[in-house]
Amino acid sequence: MSGPTLDGSTLDLASLQGRIVVVNVWGSWCAPCRREIPDLQRGHEAYQDKGVSFVGIDTRDDAAQAKSFIASSRVTYPNLVDDGSGSLVAKLVGIVPLQAVPATVIVDRTGKVAWKASKPIDYATLADGLDAVLAETPGN
Repeated sequence: MSGPTLDGSTLDLASLQGRIVVVNVWGSWCAPCRREIPDLQRGHEAYQDKGVSFVGIDTRDDAAQAKSFIASSRVTYPNLVDDGSGSLVAKLVGIVPLQAVPATVIVDRTGKVAWKASKPIDYATLADGLDAVLAETPGN
């Protein structure tokens, strides 16, 4: 999965190979997404030194509103932009329902989906999922 980010760069998730990756599908128009984003940012800050990367996928959104939301929420992890066609979110078919926003997936170091939620999450839920994945990872 690769594409443009809200900050204008390009991100290819293949560059994160060997890391645990948290992927969160969101939209600035989505009230539950707006509520969970501080917990995701907190998770990013707490787990980045443990080999965990966070990536957002902004979907069905207005670019200016999405950028403003990310800036005001002080989100520091990269956010891919689904171009409106649903092409990025479609890559999650069979993992989470396509219309599930928010949705969060944790991919282990081998590239397998290790945990998922098709609903809003809080920091405790995210930490429980990450701790379980980290505990199953050799070398931790």
